[in-house]
Amino acid sequence: MATNQRIYKTLKAILTIHKLLRTGNEVSGEALAKACGTDKRTIVDYVALMKSSSFKAPIESSRYYGYRYKKETPFSLLGALEDTESGTLNELLAVVRQLQHTKELRGMERVLLALERQIGVINGNPNPLIEFEEAELRGREYLDKLYRLIHQQKFIRVLYQGFDMQQPVSKILYPVQLREFNNRWYLIAWGEIEGEPVLQNIPIDRIQQEPGETTASFEVPDNVEITAYFKDLIGVTKTNVKITVKLRFHNRKRANYAITKKIHASQSDPVYNEDDTIDITFEVEWNKELIAKILEFGADVEVLEPKDLRQKIAETLRSASAWYEG
Repeated sequence: MATNQRIYKTLKAILTIHKLLRTGNEVSGEALAKACGTDKRTIVDYVALMKSSSFKAPIESSRYYGYRYKKETPFSLLGALEDTESGTLNELLAVVRQLQHTKELRGMERVLLALERQIGVINGNPNPLIEFEEAELRGREYLDKLYRLIHQQKFIRVLYQGFDMQQPVSKILYPVQLREFNNRWYLIAWGEIEGEPVLQNIPIDRIQQEPGETTASFEVPDNVEITAYFKDLIGVTKTNVKITVKLRFHNRKRANYAITKKIHASQSDPVYNEDDTIDITFEVEWNKELIAKILEFGADVEVLEPKDLRQKIAETLRSASAWYEG
């Protein structure tokens, strides 16, 4: 138990130091000691551990300014943990498992399972007990840096090329969130269109080179709550056209997939009809992700409302069936 307490105390201190240094600011030994609830001598030991081969944190120190991360050397604590030997990860997992039912760590089940999977990978297990769906996606290497730039509230310059663009263009953005949908990552950021700030979603895989800070800037609204902004969406495409969707499932087995994993958080309880069909209703904005989600169910589902959406799905299915005729 004493060993677990020591590991937990060390891990907590490392996370605290990393949180303070990742802002890019210089932090004194006194400030780190106060944040970690310890003394300056122990901070020296923690920093030495972070700089060791276990973590390879690019920390530099000075008697004048204290501690900071080297600005020219990107560092990911998550990446360092992934490179850590399995014995250390097993110790870490044991500690976190003891704490998983505390208020602070509720909802961490996926993190714990991912950690267990990582241990299995390190140990060379060809048949891990748990596996997550992963996609090889261009641009994932930028996620950690983008996260830090969002945290630091920096304006950035990105080289962006959409699928329909012949050449990449340079964009000045103020990033506010990283968002994942359907195994694809998006950067949610303010950008200017015709001199006005507009919230945009930038697919990470369409960024052509590593984003960087810029001194350019523009006025950014401060009254937009991002979670609320996306509340009525399936996916990330904002249209401001909100509709009430009513679907009828003609295959009860297939309907269970939409019942046990809701299409949207607004989805109401299912209605079981006498003819063995099942109706579900939800309120969302009309966008391309909604169309794709409905089409996933193929012939097992029918759009009852609204009529415009019903017509759109019917036209899409007729166009698709034409490829198989003749």
